[in-house]
Amino acid sequence: MRIVSTLLRHALLCCLLWWQNAMAGEPRVAVLYPDIGGAYRTVFASMIAGIDDRVHGKSIGVEVGPNTASLQAELKRQDVKVVIALGRQAIKAAAGLEQEFKVIGGGVLNVPDLEPPRIPVRTLAPDPALLLARLKALQPRVRRVHVVYDPVQNGWLIKLAQRAARAQGMELAAHDAADIKAAMQQYQAILAALDPQTEALWLPQDTVTVQDSVVLPLVLRSAWTGSLTVFSSSVGHVRQGVLFALFPDNAAYGRHLGALAQAMLGNASLPDAGLAPLRELSSAINLSTLNHLQLKPGGRALQEFDITFPEP
Repeated sequence: MRIVSTLLRHALLCCLLWWQNAMAGEPRVAVLYPDIGGAYRTVFASMIAGIDDRVHGKSIGVEVGPNTASLQAELKRQDVKVVIALGRQAIKAAAGLEQEFKVIGGGVLNVPDLEPPRIPVRTLAPDPALLLARLKALQPRVRRVHVVYDPVQNGWLIKLAQRAARAQGMELAAHDAADIKAAMQQYQAILAALDPQTEALWLPQDTVTVQDSVVLPLVLRSAWTGSLTVFSSSVGHVRQGVLFALFPDNAAYGRHLGALAQAMLGNASLPDAGLAPLRELSSAINLSTLNHLQLKPGGRALQEFDITFPEP
């Protein structure tokens, strides 16, 4: 038994050494992520776990601090071929790398300081086509959707939303606002005239026009009183009374980025530069709001939601 045990340990050691040597010769994926704490660190950790699930141990994590001068040399030393840059700071650092690296950006809503983006960026902004399809399943009579947005942050997304609305047989009424004062004026005008039977309001992820402490009380009060349909790109809004939201599934998003990186390690071409919306999404619905609006969608439409409020 002792001889067998020794032989088994020797075999395992040989396998481990072979695996390490094999891995050392393989091209690798570097995941650049920001030096931040709190809830955002948990979000990025979930994305990174999803990436690791797809690249099968061929990734290294690199925390990007203020000094990025030695980043390129370190990536070459580690035999990195593909870079996934999470967060604005990491994307800025990765955008300056030599062209021998294939770079994908992620973990952001937009990159206005890199306009136009020089690399493909898979954003955290939910795909408007999926939002509007979910709206149509719940409220099929809606023909016009209003949205108040900051052109700097979300101009690119609104262009996609307009095309998606036409494909769904709807009109997107897009109202631009450069500050919260202008946004509030737009909301007041929209909510006063919105037809509850055929129109709806979309609250995108926008730090200028969707400031929760100011905008949400007005929108929720008007929506409840007037039985107006409001949907969102933030799960927190559903908890407070918005009808439904689609929002990032961070682990699935990471797996998507990892699959892209794995394909590029296999010599797949780099996606086109520019911003792309998020299709790896979770969903939430407020059943109290659904009942208040007297909506009666089919059972399947409700079963497709991951989270319901109020929580049981």
